[in-house]
Amino acid sequence: MSDWIAILISWLPLLFSGGIITAVITYFANRLSAKRQNDIEIKKQRMKILSKYASLYNRLALYTTWNISQKIRNSKNGKDIDYPLVMYYVCDFLQLRKQMICSLGTLQFENQEAETIINNFERAIIDIIKKEFNEIEFSILSCLVDENNPYHKFYDKINENEKELFEKFKKFVENYKDSLEANCRYYSELIMLEFSHIYTIWYKQEPGFSKLSDKLRKKLKEDYPDYYKRISKF
Repeated sequence: MSDWIAILISWLPLLFSGGIITAVITYFANRLSAKRQNDIEIKKQRMKILSKYASLYNRLALYTTWNISQKIRNSKNGKDIDYPLVMYYVCDFLQLRKQMICSLGTLQFENQEAETIINNFERAIIDIIKKEFNEIEFSILSCLVDENNPYHKFYDKINENEKELFEKFKKFVENYKDSLEANCRYYSELIMLEFSHIYTIWYKQEPGFSKLSDKLRKKLKEDYPDYYKRISKF
């Protein structure tokens, strides 16, 4: 007990001089600075990893699922659906998804909840497709497009070898076009939102939360309130 009294007495001059307060402030300031630096280093490492797959993310979001959504939405404005082109984008999505599974296992971002939600939309797209196509047909769709298979070759292939599958695909789009369009659009928007957020440290600018479609923001607010709260600060 006497030892503690002696220690306390030895600290009294520092306490009254403000030294102990300064030391405490310095300690917590250093810890906060170290945490921020650690967070920055983690972001840099994540950027390094994901930069390797940037083209894959962009193709999934902007080239495939966004185009699926756009082509279907155009039909609501009086335009005919370009079924061969929509089929091409769907097959490309399935092929890119296979590449993603082989390389990263699943889409990865900075936030775990973001990964869960975006992958939920991906599974929703897959579930929609599998409502109409059996496993054999699904496998064929997944292999009709690759990086060396441009649209004109795909078009020839489905007209020469996959006419029956193409006719089934047309019926599939008609039956599920609303849910397919919505899930592809949400999937695309959130990939680009989260992928851009990772690069905030680079561009010094957050992605625009306000650019998300109204229906997506409403869905996130109702179904994923914590996630909505997070991204609404972007």
